[in-house]
Amino acid sequence: VESQWFLAGHPLTNLSEQMLVSCDKTDSGCSGGLMNDAFEWIVQENNGAVYTEESYPYASGEGISPPCTTSGHTVGAMITGHVELPQDEAQIAPWLAANGPVAVAVDATSWMTYTGGVMTSCVSEQLDHGVLLVGYNDSAPV
Repeated sequence: VESQWFLAGHPLTNLSEQMLVSCDKTDSGCSGGLMNDAFEWIVQENNGAVYTEESYPYASGEGISPPCTTSGHTVGAMITGHVELPQDEAQIAPWLAANGPVAVAVDATSWMTYTGGVMTSCVSEQLDHGVLLVGYNDSAPV
């Protein structure tokens, strides 16, 4: 959301993850959730408002999610929906080039032992982490 908000001509704003961890009851707080569900919660339950990180800072580092609060926060961005892309790199790449960063789900199992360089052996059994895809290279050997 931050990147797309910025590309739409707004100031680059750090947005609150804690808002979703504490308030989005469609997902599972500190136990995770789905990006699509989070985007839909923002639009349907929070009127499209995403609070700033400064006004709703992350506080779940120990795995305990504080209760949801919906007042006293600064709105840092507004969304009206989201776009679901096919699970096909050949179709995601041109969308990324034309529209900018894309939130994607990955299996981060291989990342637990990552120490640097280019990853060449990746596990892809279960999607368990959301990351931002910001670019691609279709001519590299990896």
